[in-house]
Amino acid sequence: MRAVVSLSASTLQYSIAVDSREDFIENLGTMSNMNRPLIPHRRRFLAALAATASLGCLPVPDLGSLSQPDKGQPDNAQRDSKNLLPPQDNTAVPELQARLDRVLDEGYHRRLTVKDNGAWQVLHGILAYRQDCLVESQGKLVPAIDYLLSGGSLTGWNPMKGDTLGANARRGLRFEVEAGTLSGQGHRDQWLAVLSQCGVTLKTPIVFNGTTYEIEDVLNQALWDVPRNLEEEYSWTINGVTAYRPTDFIWPARDGNRWSIEQLVDVETRASLQMAACGGTHRLVGLGKTLMRRRTEGNPITGVWAAADDRVNESLRDVQTFQNGDGSFSSNYFGRRGWSPDLADALRTTGHMLEFLAVVASDAELKTDWVQSAALRLCHILESNRVVDLECGALYHALNGMLVYRQRVFPDKLWVAPTLKNQHPLPSDTNS
Repeated sequence: MRAVVSLSASTLQYSIAVDSREDFIENLGTMSNMNRPLIPHRRRFLAALAATASLGCLPVPDLGSLSQPDKGQPDNAQRDSKNLLPPQDNTAVPELQARLDRVLDEGYHRRLTVKDNGAWQVLHGILAYRQDCLVESQGKLVPAIDYLLSGGSLTGWNPMKGDTLGANARRGLRFEVEAGTLSGQGHRDQWLAVLSQCGVTLKTPIVFNGTTYEIEDVLNQALWDVPRNLEEEYSWTINGVTAYRPTDFIWPARDGNRWSIEQLVDVETRASLQMAACGGTHRLVGLGKTLMRRRTEGNPITGVWAAADDRVNESLRDVQTFQNGDGSFSSNYFGRRGWSPDLADALRTTGHMLEFLAVVASDAELKTDWVQSAALRLCHILESNRVVDLECGALYHALNGMLVYRQRVFPDKLWVAPTLKNQHPLPSDTNS
């Protein structure tokens, strides 16, 4: 059941549609300074006025100008201006590349700080910009991954000593779930999943309380602790594990049973999308990535794997079926049609769903007009709110989707993070 929660931000009043507890937490975070990257020279009052003005209309992405928003269209209205749509011959328009690059640059200039943000926000920044993500510490911009793994202190980054594991009797390293804190890990194995997509190897060191562990110690503890996942939410687990282990991997866990990737995939495939975080997009991304890994291995897509493939393909069709006339995706994700006048809601839903498409859709599908119109709409939302503080979860999932989409659609010249003023290598002492 959807609930509508009314919130107040200084002079700005607005309503947010909430599909799940996690969505409520993400949206509630728009009211918390910790949950937003800082914008240099931000003008809160003018930003609030601009946001208020934009809530009542439905601007259509325009490749030529950002200054003339459309008066608004009803849900699923037809787009009648041929100049607003990319071509339908599976080719990408150069103007789209330029807009994506500009939006990615502007997102990169938003500031994450050790003082004002927590691990939940910084890890979302890492999700989008990976090794290029910077965090401000002691007045300097330093690589966020290096800062954390070298023992840097950050609210919500709380590794703890785990069990003695394996033939080598190494200590595992555990990250507990701290759902609802808006600073700590929100889902089981979320930090492992984020780090695994950033080129972090199993032998990469991670410092905790002066002791040096390895990322493999985090992985082994996560495998051992699978029975502790009482929520049976394995989206991030399969994401992180299959980055380092094959899809036919089987292991012993703390309950004395042997577990497998296939078993987790089966649970995820059968689970509800509507009851999952962010409309089930994370669940589908996990399944999609695991299926891609399995195909790369040359393993058959049968049984459990075929069912997972069907679930992903069905969801791909639903994304297009429920797309709105302005290019945004449904505010009800994969459940039914839906449009929201709240740009924060549009950013959250369209950003998460473009991220799903960017990961699992084919190159040809990503170049179709309906996907490109969604990318243009997302560009417009972020361009229109470049001076507005945005909730980190929605912002960085959108930017991650846009970055993956941009690199796949325009592979000849990849986006490269700009060099920023006050950017420095990691200081020698990150704990002070």
